[in-house]
Amino acid sequence: MKAIDEINKKFSKDTVRFGGVKIEGGWKMKQTRKSQSYTTNWNELLKVN
Repeated sequence: MKAIDEINKKFSKDTVRFGGVKIEGGWKMKQTRKSQSYTTNWNELLKVN
């Protein structure tokens, strides 16, 4: 905890925080290019080589 406090003191408040701490603002994933059937259509699954 002391290390986190020191980092935040040096760089700015909330530079480092615990994962369970909610940040202000409404971050949302951009979904403009997501297929409407991204979990149900086998032909639209991403292929990685």
